[in-house]
Amino acid sequence: MTYCKSCSAPIPRGQRGLCSMCMGDIDHGSDGYYRREVEDHERQQQEREPGE
Repeated sequence: MTYCKSCSAPIPRGQRGLCSMCMGDIDHGSDGYYRREVEDHERQQQEREPGE
């Protein structure tokens, strides 16, 4: 197992040193951290908005 050099989150083998969150690129590597964070945020926003 390899780890992000910035935040120590586990990242897939072969991913270059940083997780997608620390890299600031939703498409960086295959860890999916940034993408999950964005999707969770969008889902929470939709739940807070009154039904339209």
